[in-house]
Amino acid sequence: MRFSAVIFDLDGTLVDSRRDIAVSVNHMLSGHGLETLPIETIESYVGSGAECLVRRSMGAAASRFDIPAAVQ
Repeated sequence: MRFSAVIFDLDGTLVDSRRDIAVSVNHMLSGHGLETLPIETIESYVGSGAECLVRRSMGAAASRFDIPAAVQ
């Protein structure tokens, strides 16, 4: 059988990527001189889109950054 397309659904159905996302967010935070967060805290922010994830992870510091432009 030959396939013309393959589609992946990475919302946790096939791959649980929350930990990888959390590690990436902590890398971003430390790169901006911000305090990192517990992995479990960041994992709880996953699911509402990248902009919301970054905004919640940065907390009060988020107002200093152009987050919509950064996540495009």
